[in-house]
Amino acid sequence: MRAIIMLCLGLWAALLLNPGEVYAQRGLPGQVALGVNGGIADGFSFRDSHGAYRFWGELELTRYNRNHSYWNFAVSCLRKDYRYEGVLGDQLVPMAQFTAEAGYNHPLISDRGRNISLFAGLAGVAGYETTNWGDKHLRDGATLRSDDSIIYGGRLSASLEGYFKPGYCAVEPSRILYIRLFYRDIPYYLGNRISVYHQLKDRGMKRLVCICLIALASLIFASACDDHIEVQQNYDFALGTWHLPEDIKPDELVEIRFTLRRQGDFKGAKYHFGYIQMQGAGQVLDAAANRLVNRESVELPAIVGFNDSDPYNLSFTLFYQSLSDEKSEVVFFVIDNFGLKRDLTVSFDTVSRE
Repeated sequence: MRAIIMLCLGLWAALLLNPGEVYAQRGLPGQVALGVNGGIADGFSFRDSHGAYRFWGELELTRYNRNHSYWNFAVSCLRKDYRYEGVLGDQLVPMAQFTAEAGYNHPLISDRGRNISLFAGLAGVAGYETTNWGDKHLRDGATLRSDDSIIYGGRLSASLEGYFKPGYCAVEPSRILYIRLFYRDIPYYLGNRISVYHQLKDRGMKRLVCICLIALASLIFASACDDHIEVQQNYDFALGTWHLPEDIKPDELVEIRFTLRRQGDFKGAKYHFGYIQMQGAGQVLDAAANRLVNRESVELPAIVGFNDSDPYNLSFTLFYQSLSDEKSEVVFFVIDNFGLKRDLTVSFDTVSRE
């Protein structure tokens, strides 16, 4: 039904733009057509309710051969915005493809007057794809996994051409309006379209006047790109300390200055800190003398004196106190909300009191 409506619109536009009689010079060798095509990528609206754009456009040149086949050369642009639901709110991430193609289209069947013809086509496609215009960093610190790259592939197509001949018009014989119902399946989009072309008989490229009619509409049902984007939110990190003494005395407080070095700054990352007393006896205190519980964890920002002024190098200070004459061995650990865990083993030899 949508295709029928669009076909009618195309016929109506053809009537308006060329009020004249058309002499049926259909597919003559050397005939050239220049067309501008456009449409919607995935859906039925140029821009969805979230403000995401999804459209494509194409400039195409067609030249007919002696056997009524034709070559087509085109450059096109496709843009589709993806909605990323980040921890700081939604963000639109644009994806754009810029491609060029060259193809051959062979007639399969047509009526006696070649008013309607069915073509099968094969084309090669190459171009460039960019996501978020090359910026891999999102607002909440997540990173896009996709890289800008060269893209290439092939295209199989089937096109149905119908020539329109209004009886009350008078147009020079070298000009023919026709409507092409086009179905394509290429690596970048899949759909159907109706395009209106203004075709000119080739009388030399110097005299070729390109009068193009923008394609009325296109229904794009799918895209080779998934309906989501791949992002990285979990980043590796390492737990370290400043220089520590090798020996401590019983009941002595030893300052331990920790640093958590992060490889990324995802705003939704959460960390828990804890420790396990593996050997000896002792306790761990924060700067306010609050005691941490052995084999339990606390949120890292809850530790008194936690410093996140540098999001890639978090720092905090704790104190360890040995409560025995034995050697102390403590495993400190940090675990994030993605399940990644890093630990650090600290040991002290206990010396007797003098």
